[in-house]
Amino acid sequence: MIIRRYLLSFLFSFNGMMYELMLSQNLSAALGGTLLRYFITVGLFTLCLGFSALLFDYLPEKIKTSSNLRRLNVFFLVGLIFLPLYFYCLDYFLKIDLYSYSFFQYAYHLPLVAIAIVTGFEIPFLFHGQTDELKSKILAFDYGGMFFACLAFPLFLIENFGLFGTFALALVLQFVILWQIRRLL
Repeated sequence: MIIRRYLLSFLFSFNGMMYELMLSQNLSAALGGTLLRYFITVGLFTLCLGFSALLFDYLPEKIKTSSNLRRLNVFFLVGLIFLPLYFYCLDYFLKIDLYSYSFFQYAYHLPLVAIAIVTGFEIPFLFHGQTDELKSKILAFDYGGMFFACLAFPLFLIENFGLFGTFALALVLQFVILWQIRRLL
């Protein structure tokens, strides 16, 4: 049970960081890659992670269950499946100049905000009801997952699978996460 929490912590953070890196890559391709845009993306992702982790403390106790963590991830997975369609529509509207360029700067960041909020809820769910010692270990696996994603994305995944293949791999890992959460129940 405890090892499963460590694995979930690693997978949550690995996948969350992978989504952030993929969205940064997509934003750079669609809106022009600048260092400022990347910093805004990372900063917004981190802000939303912290906001949702803080918000978790204000949720009623009856909501802080593994079954609700699973429901959150099912909802998350369904949204992720439609993410390419969302970006395809935005790209189409950008090409035909239907909306202003500044509209797209905000619209392209909406999935990033949603993903960061969901990702920010996941670790507090794993923390809930655990001792301080276990929380520290869960957090260590969380940081390890983020670090590993930051190395694997540019050095291996994007080079070998491209953006779409890496996204497909992240969706497969999201199914693994759901399977592991189900075993946590």
